[in-house]
Amino acid sequence: MIRVLLVALSLFFLVSTMAQEEGGGSTGGDAPAAEAPPPPPADEAPKAGEPSGDVGSEEAPTAEAKPLISDPPKKLDDARSSKKKKPKKKKKRRKKKKPSGKDNKKKTATKKPKVKGQWGIVQTDGAAAYKVPNFDAPVLDYLKAGQKLRISQKVYKGIGGFGAFYKVKIAGKTYGYVADVDMAPEYKAPNNFGKGNNSAEKNPGFDRDPNEPPEEKLPIFFTRYIGGTFGTVNFTEKFSGRKFSSGEWMAGLRMSGPGTVTEGLPMDLAVLFHSGAPTYYQKEVAGGNPSGFFILGDLFLPYPFLETEDSLVSWGLGFMATYTKFSLQIKNTIFDSQELRAGLALQAGYSVRFDNKYLLRLEAKYYYERTDYLAYFLTFMGRY
Repeated sequence: MIRVLLVALSLFFLVSTMAQEEGGGSTGGDAPAAEAPPPPPADEAPKAGEPSGDVGSEEAPTAEAKPLISDPPKKLDDARSSKKKKPKKKKKRRKKKKPSGKDNKKKTATKKPKVKGQWGIVQTDGAAAYKVPNFDAPVLDYLKAGQKLRISQKVYKGIGGFGAFYKVKIAGKTYGYVADVDMAPEYKAPNNFGKGNNSAEKNPGFDRDPNEPPEEKLPIFFTRYIGGTFGTVNFTEKFSGRKFSSGEWMAGLRMSGPGTVTEGLPMDLAVLFHSGAPTYYQKEVAGGNPSGFFILGDLFLPYPFLETEDSLVSWGLGFMATYTKFSLQIKNTIFDSQELRAGLALQAGYSVRFDNKYLLRLEAKYYYERTDYLAYFLTFMGRY
């Protein structure tokens, strides 16, 4: 029984204390004043708009962390703007320099003109235009000699490695392939297949008439030439058992080839002239001032010794003749001398041909009549 009473009393006191605590929180007397915050330092005055040290019934707003005044101004500004987002810097675009007129001239001077397509002239009458670059391919058309068409600037290698072809515009949108030997391009053909000729170098045979027969290139020995010759002759004469000689210049006309003298037989003919008496007349024979002239002619039947397409080494046998006319004074007496002599001749020389039209020849000759003497000549001739 006593235990029951003790438990009841303890429960009563516990409930009463709890009721007092609840009543004091809602209807109790004035709440105890909150502790005042410590006063700020004397050197730090409150700023305008900021709450003072006294706190009312309302909660004071949370103050931002302030940098110390002792920090330098730059750090203060950085601290204040630390929460602000920094704007991204815009990348500046570099302006390209506009090329000047001089730069353009340099570029155009260094760059070679490019060729995009070209004109071509058909060289063979009935030239076939194939469907593909192959001689066994179907033929699209047959072209006429002299026909001018638009062709490719590239050269296409034949299928299977046989032949070379130009792509040709036949009509409208129809294209074919023509062998390069049947077409004269406007520009020189490139060295490699499938590549164009960017040099834009003109083809010299483009304007040639395909109906005109090609110029024959005969051997030098069978080609007719005419021109001039110039050289020196060791002219020699014999008087009273004595020989007199001196080197004299001579110039004249030279012809060679078939038809020079007779049709079909190649011959060499030269007619040479010298004005004035030989030097030995004045020094050893007559004295004074002798005058006159002499003419020398020779005719050879040449024999080719070594011949190539544009060069010839030859020698020949023939005849020669000389005519002299001099006027000289001996012991106050003036004499007129005229003489015609004939003999044999031998020649050997080397000829070079240029452009299938011109011939340059260097040769030596040996003359034998009453006396014998040598001569050396340089000859330039053209084809006729």
